[in-house]
Amino acid sequence: MLSALLMARADAAGFDVKTLENLGYNADIAAFFSTSRFLPGVQRVTLEVNAAQRYQEEVRFGQEGELCLEARLADTLHLRLTSPLGDCERIESRWPQAQVRVFPGTFRVELTLPEEAFDPDKLRSEQRGGYAVMLNYDLYGNRMQGSYGNQQSWQAMLEPGLNISNWVIRNRSSYSKSEFGDRLDVYETSATRDFPHWGALVQVGEFSVGGALSGGLPITGLQLSSERFQLSHATLAVPLLGSVSSQATVEVKQYGQVMYRTLLPAGPFTLDNLGQAATGVETQVTVTDADGFQQHFTVTPGLGDEQGQQSGYQLAVGRYRLQGRQQNQASPPALLMGEKQFSLSGFRQIGMGGMLSAKYQRVAWQGGLGDKLGNWLSANAVYSRGRQQGMQLDAQGRLTVSRSFSLSLTGQYRTLGFLNADESLRQPTGWAEARMGSRLHYTGGLAVSWNTPAWGVFTYSLSHERYYRDNTPGWGHTLAYGKSLGAASLNLSLQSSSRSQPTLYAGVSLPLGGGRVNSRLQQRRNKQMTLGSSWQGDVRGPLKGYLDIARDSSGDYQTSGNLSGNTAYTRLSLGASRSSQGSFSQSLLSSGSMGVANNTWVMSPQRVGDTLIVVSVPGYAGTRITGVGGRYHRFCR
Repeated sequence: MLSALLMARADAAGFDVKTLENLGYNADIAAFFSTSRFLPGVQRVTLEVNAAQRYQEEVRFGQEGELCLEARLADTLHLRLTSPLGDCERIESRWPQAQVRVFPGTFRVELTLPEEAFDPDKLRSEQRGGYAVMLNYDLYGNRMQGSYGNQQSWQAMLEPGLNISNWVIRNRSSYSKSEFGDRLDVYETSATRDFPHWGALVQVGEFSVGGALSGGLPITGLQLSSERFQLSHATLAVPLLGSVSSQATVEVKQYGQVMYRTLLPAGPFTLDNLGQAATGVETQVTVTDADGFQQHFTVTPGLGDEQGQQSGYQLAVGRYRLQGRQQNQASPPALLMGEKQFSLSGFRQIGMGGMLSAKYQRVAWQGGLGDKLGNWLSANAVYSRGRQQGMQLDAQGRLTVSRSFSLSLTGQYRTLGFLNADESLRQPTGWAEARMGSRLHYTGGLAVSWNTPAWGVFTYSLSHERYYRDNTPGWGHTLAYGKSLGAASLNLSLQSSSRSQPTLYAGVSLPLGGGRVNSRLQQRRNKQMTLGSSWQGDVRGPLKGYLDIARDSSGDYQTSGNLSGNTAYTRLSLGASRSSQGSFSQSLLSSGSMGVANNTWVMSPQRVGDTLIVVSVPGYAGTRITGVGGRYHRFCR
């Protein structure tokens, strides 16, 4: 009441000292109330820092109403203190360019501080402690009934983990069950520790070595790498093109392990995303139709666009890790490997690395460049010396000539004596020499796309490969065409190979009931014609449906259906198919993650990485959280 009365009377008199003296107040009181200020003592106020951060804190004001800089306030504002604080020290005495504005009427203080006032370590806003237990899972089940009998198989890819005391502990295992029995394979178990002050990660145990030149080699040992130097996800410059006559399953394997699995609808397909597969590793891609027909592809994926890559290093020491039945062989050799990547100006990058062991040595170089338009080119050369010496040259790139025309190229050449690290270290002496006749000599691919609104989209893909001691080159051609005709769309595809009969696909798609119905005519590799029709679209909420019926030239028909979607808890897909020959199959696919973080249960349809972030919105479940690349994760509490 006194302060309000004094300020009101002072405002009326314009803070004239003589006027206040005539009213009976001391001149010091008049000077105190000549400007807006807080009374001395502790007040709870709102602190606004650089118009970006706001805090509700209890702070102390001095005898002149000035804000006192104390240790508690410095911690709250993440300030850098290079010397002990004085008694009620002013912020301006530490940083002269700082500005402090007080608003006693609204209990608010505005602070404008220079960047050098902040402590980078405190700005990380880390709170250490707590724990998280999580599980990534990928479940797949299949049951088939027919004249040949019944077959049933189950497979589970499991990644249990624990985050505690800044340690990330992970395991990756596989369990399968079929008529041949049960099998459990433990692929790797490791612990990773982050050292933010050094910008480094330390990993110990069983793991796949990171880096673009190390090829995800499985070892047991220790790895030191920079924080941003992780195992790169693989991509294909020239995508895999083809067609399937019914709903099909895609499996991507590296080192015999399933790295990625997805479903394809009947018709033409394009594959360039290989999920969690590593770069530089020979990869097997299998496409299996509902009737059991399989298409096999062998590719070596690369990094793709180099623009997102950053400088980093990696150093690992340990022993090559044998897997599966090979674990009973003699002790594998010790090895040392390292890699360094340099990110240069103008979207350029170079890297070099090497590996040293008693049985195998290799030196590798890599270079890449790109531009803002999405054009890129990468190349690498590897020299190896084991039981024999050899070299591998690899190049791939993508060029966008104009808005309507793009070109992708890939090529790989190997000398006869070249062996990659996995081939040389895992196999007994003489094994590699015995299969020299089936070794890859060179492989190449090309994809051309021309797109115009008036004429549609034309795509041509060429693949070529040759093996040593085999004079029969392998050629593959795929020609595809697509055109939108109002609400309808037309698709044509022709695929031929030097080792199989050509296939033909023609389809027309129309909108129907929240989805699209597609009618197609296909000629399969056995020269049989198939006429089919399918519907694919939204069923309810996040669930999508697929229904297909097809009949071939011999009169046999097949029906299949699928229900899939990402719920707030898991990714789920249920499928079934039946043929007129009496065969019936069912499939189940479920993937996602679950866990407990500081007594909070969480579930998501996406896999969890090394960092688990739990966002709780009171009163809401399944809140959408936007992530990298526009993807979102759903966490429920």
